[in-house]
Amino acid sequence: MGYTLDPAVVPPHTTEMAWVRFCAKTVVTTHHVIWTGALSKGYGTFHDPEFRDLDLELVSHGATVTATRWLWSAYHGPIDLDMRMMHACNLPICVRLASLEPGQQQWNIQDAANQDRLARRHGHVRVDKADVRGAELQSRTIRFAVKQAIRAGVTDPGLLDRIVQDVVAEGDPDRLSAQTPLFRLADLPAPARRAQRRRLTQPDAA
Repeated sequence: MGYTLDPAVVPPHTTEMAWVRFCAKTVVTTHHVIWTGALSKGYGTFHDPEFRDLDLELVSHGATVTATRWLWSAYHGPIDLDMRMMHACNLPICVRLASLEPGQQQWNIQDAANQDRLARRHGHVRVDKADVRGAELQSRTIRFAVKQAIRAGVTDPGLLDRIVQDVVAEGDPDRLSAQTPLFRLADLPAPARRAQRRRLTQPDAA
């Protein structure tokens, strides 16, 4: 079943202005809500001068927190400072509320270990199931693919979800997907491809 974010239905612990800004940085697919704003280490970040949570790890950036923490706090209020947001869907760029749960960092690490997603090596060969590109490049590639799809007029959540799945499959160490991707950087004209590769490797502004 589909999922929506309604800018008109403001969560109880935030302002209308912040909520509208937040929703404008998201794209809803069948199973995810993809963050299209700034990223840090693969996770979405959101700046809200009115945010009252005390967990501001980057003090110089003001009230800039992870988009998932902001979203959870918007619905449930501030969470303990030692808690982090855990993703049931294993996509750092996803900000779907139903996929999020607060937990201690050691729980998050243990969950990743249980799913064999902690990067490790056996000699010179990686033997984990984490995305071979790393979280940062995975998220940047998903963000780019989704933005390109929206610019091309794609609005169907199912098709957007398939595009996300294809991008994720490209970094799957087991190469489980044998389907032809709907989106590939190779399909872009050469100048656009080079420009996008530069964008993927450049850090975001806060």
